[in-house]
Amino acid sequence: LAFSSFVFSHSTTNLAYPISILRITLLTMKFSIAVLFAAFATVSAQESNLKNRLVDHRDDQFRDNKSTLTAIKENHERRMSRLEEMIEERRRMTEDHESGRRLLSDEEYDRASRQLRNFQRKLDQMKKRTEDDHLERMEELKSLNNMNRIDYLDIKDNLGSK
Repeated sequence: LAFSSFVFSHSTTNLAYPISILRITLLTMKFSIAVLFAAFATVSAQESNLKNRLVDHRDDQFRDNKSTLTAIKENHERRMSRLEEMIEERRRMTEDHESGRRLLSDEEYDRASRQLRNFQRKLDQMKKRTEDDHLERMEELKSLNNMNRIDYLDIKDNLGSK
């Protein structure tokens, strides 16, 4: 009788299962369900946190016109400075080639000469930019930011649930 309480016999297939194995299996299933629930809750919280951070980031941009305009001007100055460096580098390359100090292949010389002309043309364009051009750029960035304010994560969620 003690042995029969330890072993559970399935009447249709005559398989014997120890009750302890059934208990372990049941505990394993409960633990797996708890882990899955915790993982789902964590992912949901992270997605919500991601959405909130995305909204905060979008809201913070372009609030202060003065700082935005300053950032646009600083970027413009950095680009002009970089162009001047590249022009000087290409000018040195072509001068070294023409003087014979460092010969370039025909293809390299043509590329350096073409880049020198293009960089100089771009720098001249950038030097002609006015305050109004910077203000126009700021308005373009604001418009772009407003278009990107749509929460695509919510749109994706809504499309997936239909």
